Amino acid sequence: MYRILIASLLFLFPFSITFVRSAPLDYARIVAFGDSLSDNGNLHFSFQPLAAGYYNGRFSNGPTWIELLSDPNKSTNPNSTMNRFWGGANFAAPFDVGTPNNNVNAAVGGALTTGAPPIPSVADQIAAFSAAGGTFRATDLVSVQGGGNDVLAFLTANPAPTPTNSVNAGTTIALSEATNIQSLVNAGAKTILVSNLPSAGTMPAFSGNPVQDAAAQLVAGTYNSVLAQRTRDLAAANPTVNFVEVRWDTLAGVIMSRPAAFGFSNVTGKCYSVGVTCAAPSTYFWWDDIHPSAAAHSYIATYAALLLSTSTTGKIVAALGDTSRSNRLARGDILLDASTDFAPLSIEISGSGNALNAGNFGYQAAGLSATARGNSGDWGYGGSLQYSRGTLSGNTLSGDVASLSLDGYAILRQSGYFIGLEGGVGFDQFSRLTRDTLFPTVFASSTTGAAAYSIAGAIGAQYRFGDITIVPAARVGAVGFQVSGFTESAELLALSYSDRISHATFAEANLRVETPLPIGTDLRLFGDLAYRLMYGSDHYEAKLVGNTAHAERISPAIPTQTFALSAGMSGRFENLNYIVSAGLSYTGETTTHSISFGLKRPL
Repeated sequence: MYRILIASLLFLFPFSITFVRSAPLDYARIVAFGDSLSDNGNLHFSFQPLAAGYYNGRFSNGPTWIELLSDPNKSTNPNSTMNRFWGGANFAAPFDVGTPNNNVNAAVGGALTTGAPPIPSVADQIAAFSAAGGTFRATDLVSVQGGGNDVLAFLTANPAPTPTNSVNAGTTIALSEATNIQSLVNAGAKTILVSNLPSAGTMPAFSGNPVQDAAAQLVAGTYNSVLAQRTRDLAAANPTVNFVEVRWDTLAGVIMSRPAAFGFSNVTGKCYSVGVTCAAPSTYFWWDDIHPSAAAHSYIATYAALLLSTSTTGKIVAALGDTSRSNRLARGDILLDASTDFAPLSIEISGSGNALNAGNFGYQAAGLSATARGNSGDWGYGGSLQYSRGTLSGNTLSGDVASLSLDGYAILRQSGYFIGLEGGVGFDQFSRLTRDTLFPTVFASSTTGAAAYSIAGAIGAQYRFGDITIVPAARVGAVGFQVSGFTESAELLALSYSDRISHATFAEANLRVETPLPIGTDLRLFGDLAYRLMYGSDHYEAKLVGNTAHAERISPAIPTQTFALSAGMSGRFENLNYIVSAGLSYTGETTTHSISFGLKRPL
């Protein structure tokens, strides 16, 4: 019903690497600029070979996060999912600009946001890419990551800086990086991943030195704050450019608050020192003094992929509106019962449950309803009021539902035929909603409500063949709902949703067959067969909370065709009527299994 992030395996000796692709997988390529946190071997192969303990030119023990995010099919580099931009010795030509669709990595370990050679700064990388003929298409995903080396350079030159100096340094570095982002905009980039810095104070490089630890946290924190503000300013000034913020500080905070849940036993020390590697690298967050391990890079890649997957993960809450529509169609269909039930007043206790696609999603509810009916000659009229409480449950979304429905009808019966009009409204309150963000241990919580309506005209007939009663009927009508916009709460990847508004018209054919059981006149078997056509509009928007990333428009598919089959048994025990049924419906995309029961007391 909705797509989940796709993972593929690519085996690069001696590692088995999982590459997490961005959804919806419509980027022609990924182009990266930055420093050692993104470098896929540019420094190692073009200028300065790294020590033996580093994996094939990366500043870690495996590929970097941007490589893990990239599609391996868009690379001609046998050692990476991205081609290296710097093709010659000492960063000389030839340069790879990724023509036509290859992923390109221009990041260089040691790069400053701006500065003089020999290491090309982020600004130099962007300029060199353009000078070499590189251009950006609207379908490119462009990543920019810098600032870390500027922070280290400042702290090296100022071992005990004043708070004012630290704030000024963080501000200057962030403004320099913002200039780089502006350069990407000027060059035509339309989707830009903007990475900030993990809290520098968490790095092993500063452990045991309280003065430098505090200074590092202040400089990096100021950098992140100023960069976030400048990114918001750029987003406001360039509404056609999608700036997606990758917040390393928040991500690292989540992992370090509960490291065991991510498989880490050490998030403060380093796994690798010159010539010495720890026994279990996958249990360390940090590879060396300042660089994440391969295990940490894999979580960063997963996080980045989910930031790019709002149109996919945001579809999950479509189940709320789908539930409102389903309830309205079921509770608004009272004319068929009115054609055969003449009790003036009744109270019913009912329960129902359904499972979508063999348990991927389910809805269970129990309720109490009161129905009143009246007759005047051939005319009948009536209404019902129902209240129910239930639960939504699925692999990625769960919550409670309280529903109130009010329905009415008028029916004309003549010579075994009937024609009528029915309509009603429903109100649903969704509470304690919990959505799995698909990032380990992070769940988003929220509440919202919905209002729905339905109106339909029906015509049918009742035929008796001995003990068998056949009731063919047809309905045409409209159904709609509005789910109120709401905002989730989560440490990461929370989404904010606009109002979801849906209107649809439908035409439906029904056939009901009833017959008594030979073992007792109060026991009857029945079966219902229905076919429904529905057309309409349905849409809402989902946006990452606190992120400059664009909102994504989501248009859930309205079930154009629905086939439904149900069967059950009804009977009477003393003053109680009971009914039990099971059903199956198929929309072409989903299959729903349902079961329901009811106890009715005529008054």
